[in-house]
Amino acid sequence: MKKLIVLFSISFLIYGCNKNGNNQTYCWQLVDPAGNLLEQLCNMTEDQLTHCSFCGYPADSTGVTIHSCMYYKATPNEAVSCWILNGRLYKNVTLSYVNHMKSCNGISTAVIADCNTTICKNWYCKNVNVSKTTGDSTVYQQDYNQFCGDTLNTLFTGRLVKLYDTKDSVYYREFIHL
Repeated sequence: MKKLIVLFSISFLIYGCNKNGNNQTYCWQLVDPAGNLLEQLCNMTEDQLTHCSFCGYPADSTGVTIHSCMYYKATPNEAVSCWILNGRLYKNVTLSYVNHMKSCNGISTAVIADCNTTICKNWYCKNVNVSKTTGDSTVYQQDYNQFCGDTLNTLFTGRLVKLYDTKDSVYYREFIHL
């Protein structure tokens, strides 16, 4: 009986002294702030990962080198699919990646897509300010966007979408197909 109590006490101490109670090792997918996949690190506990001295990231005041939005647990052999995340097509990504993007990168809409039939096109977009008094226009923002699915049926080169207007100007978004 004494041996059983000693064995139980040692087991409890070993388990209880573990910071989060989980000594399990996993593979972890590192991700940059834009959501690009970086290297995958395997056979590490989460604590080892977040305090990884050889990963090349500087440690903060608590010794943490990798923060929660810089990684997610990679599930071995997880199925990959195409997804439309906030209107942009992502090919061959896992559900774990999609969930990471939703929690860390502000993705509000995620729809699974058929890789063979989903059509997406890149458009050059510019925001234009048109003066109500002179009619002069000024471009104040330019970017490239990817649009998929039904949205493509509404776009054409030269399409203007009114964003808002003020007392002296009207603001539009102009679409130009690449």
